[in-house]
Amino acid sequence: MDTVPSNEEELEPELARYLNRPYWEQRQHLSDIPNSVSDNGGIPSAPTTVLSKCQKQENGVSEEIEEFMGALKSQVEIFVNRMKSNSSRGRSIANDSSVQTLFMNITAMHSKLLKYIQEQDDRRCKAALDALRDEHREKLRRQAEEAERLRQLQMAQKLEIMRKKKQEYLQYQRQVALQRIQEQEREMQLRQEQQKQQYLVGQIPYGVPPQHFMPPGVGKINGFGMEMFSVILYYCRIDNSIDLDFDALPK
Repeated sequence: MDTVPSNEEELEPELARYLNRPYWEQRQHLSDIPNSVSDNGGIPSAPTTVLSKCQKQENGVSEEIEEFMGALKSQVEIFVNRMKSNSSRGRSIANDSSVQTLFMNITAMHSKLLKYIQEQDDRRCKAALDALRDEHREKLRRQAEEAERLRQLQMAQKLEIMRKKKQEYLQYQRQVALQRIQEQEREMQLRQEQQKQQYLVGQIPYGVPPQHFMPPGVGKINGFGMEMFSVILYYCRIDNSIDLDFDALPK
Protein backbone atom coordinates (compact mmCIF):
# COMPACT_ATOMS: atom_id res chain seq x y z
CA MET A 1 0.00 0.00 0.00
CA ASP A 2 2.95 2.33 0.53
CA THR A 3 4.06 1.99 -3.07
CA VAL A 4 0.86 3.38 -4.52
CA PRO A 5 1.20 6.93 -3.15
CA SER A 6 4.81 7.00 -4.33
CA ASN A 7 3.77 6.09 -7.86
CA GLU A 8 1.03 8.70 -7.79
CA GLU A 9 3.50 11.28 -6.56
CA GLU A 10 5.85 10.32 -9.41
CA LEU A 11 3.07 10.55 -12.01
CA GLU A 12 1.46 13.76 -10.77
CA PRO A 13 4.45 16.05 -11.47
CA GLU A 14 4.84 14.51 -14.92
CA LEU A 15 1.13 14.96 -15.64
CA ALA A 16 1.22 18.51 -14.36
CA ARG A 17 4.22 19.23 -16.55
CA TYR A 18 2.45 17.87 -19.65
CA LEU A 19 -0.67 19.86 -18.83
CA ASN A 20 1.29 23.05 -18.21
CA ARG A 21 0.59 25.00 -21.39
CA PRO A 22 2.86 28.00 -20.61
CA TYR A 23 5.74 25.56 -20.16
CA TRP A 24 5.26 24.14 -23.66
CA GLU A 25 4.76 27.57 -25.20
CA GLN A 26 7.97 28.81 -23.60
CA ARG A 27 9.81 25.71 -24.75
CA GLN A 28 8.52 26.14 -28.28
CA HIS A 29 9.51 29.81 -28.22
CA LEU A 30 13.03 28.93 -27.10
CA SER A 31 13.33 26.27 -29.78
CA ASP A 32 12.32 28.80 -32.45
CA ILE A 33 15.03 31.29 -31.47
CA PRO A 34 18.10 30.53 -33.61
CA ASN A 35 21.48 30.21 -32.02
CA SER A 36 23.70 33.22 -32.72
CA VAL A 37 26.91 31.21 -32.83
CA SER A 38 27.36 27.54 -33.69
CA ASP A 39 29.71 25.15 -31.99
CA ASN A 40 32.21 24.85 -34.85
CA GLY A 41 33.56 28.35 -35.35
CA GLY A 42 30.97 31.08 -34.96
CA ILE A 43 28.88 30.46 -38.09
CA PRO A 44 25.29 31.70 -37.59
CA SER A 45 22.65 28.97 -37.65
CA ALA A 46 19.87 31.26 -38.90
CA PRO A 47 20.20 30.12 -42.55
CA THR A 48 19.74 26.51 -41.47
CA THR A 49 16.60 27.45 -39.54
CA VAL A 50 15.22 29.41 -42.48
CA LEU A 51 16.01 26.53 -44.80
CA SER A 52 14.22 24.06 -42.54
CA LYS A 53 11.18 26.35 -42.38
CA CYS A 54 11.13 26.63 -46.15
CA GLN A 55 11.35 22.87 -46.46
CA LYS A 56 8.44 22.48 -44.05
CA GLN A 57 6.38 24.97 -46.00
CA GLU A 58 7.22 23.21 -49.23
CA ASN A 59 6.09 19.92 -47.76
CA GLY A 60 2.76 21.51 -46.87
CA VAL A 61 3.18 21.06 -43.09
CA SER A 62 3.04 24.19 -40.98
CA GLU A 63 4.75 24.62 -37.64
CA GLU A 64 1.42 25.18 -35.94
CA ILE A 65 0.15 21.80 -37.06
CA GLU A 66 3.38 20.11 -36.02
CA GLU A 67 3.18 21.69 -32.58
CA PHE A 68 -0.43 20.68 -32.21
CA MET A 69 0.29 17.11 -33.31
CA GLY A 70 3.14 16.86 -30.81
CA ALA A 71 0.94 18.11 -27.96
CA LEU A 72 -1.90 15.77 -28.96
CA LYS A 73 0.45 12.81 -29.15
CA SER A 74 1.85 13.55 -25.69
CA GLN A 75 -1.67 13.92 -24.25
CA VAL A 76 -2.74 10.60 -25.72
CA GLU A 77 0.39 8.87 -24.41
CA ILE A 78 -0.18 10.29 -20.91
CA PHE A 79 -3.85 9.27 -21.08
CA VAL A 80 -2.96 5.72 -22.12
CA ASN A 81 -0.25 5.41 -19.47
CA ARG A 82 -2.63 6.73 -16.79
CA MET A 83 -5.31 4.24 -17.75
CA LYS A 84 -2.76 1.41 -17.72
CA SER A 85 -1.59 2.53 -14.29
CA ASN A 86 -5.15 2.57 -12.94
CA SER A 87 -5.86 -0.80 -14.51
CA SER A 88 -2.73 -2.34 -12.99
CA ARG A 89 -3.66 -0.94 -9.57
CA GLY A 90 -7.29 -1.96 -9.83
CA ARG A 91 -8.55 1.59 -9.60
CA SER A 92 -11.71 2.91 -11.20
CA ILE A 93 -11.14 5.23 -14.11
CA ALA A 94 -14.29 7.21 -13.33
CA ASN A 95 -12.86 8.27 -9.95
CA ASP A 96 -9.55 9.50 -11.44
CA SER A 97 -9.74 13.25 -12.01
CA SER A 98 -6.52 13.24 -14.03
CA VAL A 99 -7.99 10.77 -16.52
CA GLN A 100 -11.13 12.87 -16.80
CA THR A 101 -9.07 16.02 -17.37
CA LEU A 102 -6.97 14.28 -19.98
CA PHE A 103 -10.12 12.98 -21.67
CA MET A 104 -11.60 16.48 -21.82
CA ASN A 105 -8.36 17.87 -23.22
CA ILE A 106 -8.15 15.14 -25.83
CA THR A 107 -11.81 15.68 -26.77
CA ALA A 108 -11.20 19.40 -27.26
CA MET A 109 -8.04 18.69 -29.22
CA HIS A 110 -9.93 16.15 -31.32
CA SER A 111 -12.32 18.84 -32.55
CA LYS A 112 -9.34 21.02 -33.31
CA LEU A 113 -7.72 18.09 -35.11
CA LEU A 114 -10.81 17.71 -37.27
CA LYS A 115 -10.58 21.40 -38.05
CA TYR A 116 -6.95 21.04 -39.10
CA ILE A 117 -7.84 18.02 -41.22
CA GLN A 118 -10.60 20.01 -42.91
CA GLU A 119 -8.22 22.90 -43.53
CA GLN A 120 -5.62 20.53 -44.91
CA ASP A 121 -8.21 18.98 -47.23
CA ASP A 122 -9.28 22.45 -48.31
CA ARG A 123 -5.69 23.38 -49.06
CA ARG A 124 -5.21 20.20 -51.03
CA CYS A 125 -8.42 20.80 -52.97
CA LYS A 126 -7.36 24.37 -53.62
CA ALA A 127 -3.94 23.19 -54.77
CA ALA A 128 -5.58 20.62 -57.06
CA LEU A 129 -7.95 23.28 -58.39
CA ASP A 130 -5.05 25.66 -58.96
CA ALA A 131 -3.21 22.89 -60.77
CA LEU A 132 -6.25 22.29 -62.98
CA ARG A 133 -6.52 26.01 -63.65
CA ASP A 134 -2.85 26.18 -64.53
CA GLU A 135 -3.26 23.18 -66.81
CA HIS A 136 -6.29 24.81 -68.44
CA ARG A 137 -4.40 28.08 -68.91
CA GLU A 138 -1.47 26.16 -70.38
CA LYS A 139 -3.85 24.34 -72.71
CA LEU A 140 -5.39 27.64 -73.81
CA ARG A 141 -1.92 29.09 -74.30
CA ARG A 142 -0.88 26.15 -76.48
CA GLN A 143 -4.11 26.46 -78.47
CA ALA A 144 -3.49 30.18 -78.94
CA GLU A 145 0.07 29.48 -80.06
CA GLU A 146 -1.15 26.83 -82.50
CA ALA A 147 -3.82 29.19 -83.84
CA GLU A 148 -1.22 31.94 -84.23
CA ARG A 149 1.12 29.53 -85.99
CA LEU A 150 -1.64 28.47 -88.40
CA ARG A 151 -2.58 32.09 -89.00
CA GLN A 152 1.01 33.00 -89.79
CA LEU A 153 1.27 29.96 -92.07
CA GLN A 154 -1.88 31.01 -93.93
CA MET A 155 -0.57 34.56 -94.22
CA ALA A 156 2.72 33.24 -95.59
CA GLN A 157 0.84 31.14 -98.16
CA LYS A 158 -1.29 34.13 -99.17
CA LEU A 159 1.81 36.30 -99.48
CA GLU A 160 3.46 33.64 -101.64
CA ILE A 161 0.39 33.48 -103.90
CA MET A 162 0.29 37.28 -104.15
CA ARG A 163 4.02 37.35 -104.88
CA LYS A 164 3.58 34.83 -107.72
CA LYS A 165 0.65 36.81 -109.12
CA LYS A 166 2.71 39.97 -108.96
CA GLN A 167 5.58 38.29 -110.80
CA GLU A 168 3.18 37.00 -113.45
CA TYR A 169 1.64 40.47 -113.81
CA LEU A 170 5.07 42.09 -114.08
CA GLN A 171 6.06 39.51 -116.69
CA TYR A 172 2.85 40.24 -118.61
CA GLN A 173 3.50 43.99 -118.43
CA ARG A 174 7.06 43.40 -119.62
CA GLN A 175 5.84 41.39 -122.61
CA VAL A 176 3.20 44.01 -123.44
CA ALA A 177 5.80 46.78 -123.21
CA LEU A 178 8.19 44.78 -125.39
CA GLN A 179 5.48 44.24 -128.01
CA ARG A 180 4.60 47.94 -127.91
CA ILE A 181 8.25 48.87 -128.39
CA GLN A 182 8.56 46.46 -131.32
CA GLU A 183 5.42 47.92 -132.90
CA GLN A 184 6.76 51.43 -132.40
CA GLU A 185 10.06 50.42 -134.00
CA ARG A 186 8.23 48.96 -137.00
CA GLU A 187 6.11 52.09 -137.27
CA MET A 188 9.23 54.27 -137.09
CA GLN A 189 10.91 52.19 -139.79
CA LEU A 190 7.85 52.47 -142.03
CA ARG A 191 7.64 56.20 -141.36
CA GLN A 192 11.32 56.62 -142.18
CA GLU A 193 10.89 54.66 -145.41
CA GLN A 194 7.93 56.83 -146.33
CA GLN A 195 9.85 60.00 -145.52
CA LYS A 196 12.79 58.82 -147.64
CA GLN A 197 10.52 58.04 -150.53
CA GLN A 198 8.78 61.41 -150.21
CA TYR A 199 12.13 63.18 -150.06
CA LEU A 200 13.43 61.36 -153.13
CA VAL A 201 10.22 62.04 -155.06
CA GLY A 202 10.57 65.72 -154.21
CA GLN A 203 14.16 65.73 -155.57
CA ILE A 204 13.23 64.28 -159.04
CA PRO A 205 13.13 67.03 -161.78
CA TYR A 206 9.87 67.94 -163.42
CA GLY A 207 8.87 65.61 -166.18
CA VAL A 208 10.99 62.64 -165.04
CA PRO A 209 8.86 59.51 -165.08
CA PRO A 210 8.61 58.00 -161.58
CA GLN A 211 9.17 54.51 -162.91
CA HIS A 212 12.68 55.53 -163.98
CA PHE A 213 13.53 56.72 -160.51
CA MET A 214 15.33 54.36 -158.21
CA PRO A 215 16.25 54.93 -154.56
CA PRO A 216 19.81 56.01 -153.84
CA GLY A 217 22.41 53.37 -153.37
CA VAL A 218 20.55 50.75 -155.40
CA GLY A 219 23.32 50.54 -157.98
CA LYS A 220 26.11 52.54 -159.64
CA ILE A 221 27.40 52.65 -163.18
CA ASN A 222 30.95 53.93 -163.50
CA GLY A 223 30.68 55.76 -160.23
CA PHE A 224 27.27 57.43 -160.99
CA GLY A 225 24.10 56.56 -159.28
CA MET A 226 21.25 55.01 -161.17
CA GLU A 227 19.07 58.08 -160.60
CA MET A 228 21.66 60.39 -162.06
CA PHE A 229 22.14 58.05 -164.97
CA SER A 230 18.38 58.04 -165.60
CA VAL A 231 18.29 61.85 -165.54
CA ILE A 232 21.12 62.05 -168.07
CA LEU A 233 19.40 59.59 -170.38
CA TYR A 234 16.19 61.60 -170.16
CA TYR A 235 17.84 64.82 -171.17
CA CYS A 236 19.65 63.03 -173.98
CA ARG A 237 16.32 61.90 -175.39
CA ILE A 238 14.93 65.43 -175.23
CA ASP A 239 17.92 67.13 -176.76
CA ASN A 240 19.42 65.04 -179.56
CA SER A 241 22.30 67.46 -179.86
CA ILE A 242 23.74 66.17 -176.61
CA ASP A 243 26.30 63.58 -177.34
CA LEU A 244 26.84 61.39 -174.35
CA ASP A 245 30.34 60.05 -174.15
CA PHE A 246 30.32 57.13 -171.79
CA ASP A 247 34.08 56.93 -171.92
CA ALA A 248 34.29 60.43 -170.43
CA LEU A 249 32.34 59.41 -167.37
CA PRO A 250 34.45 59.07 -164.23
CA LYS A 251 35.53 55.58 -163.59
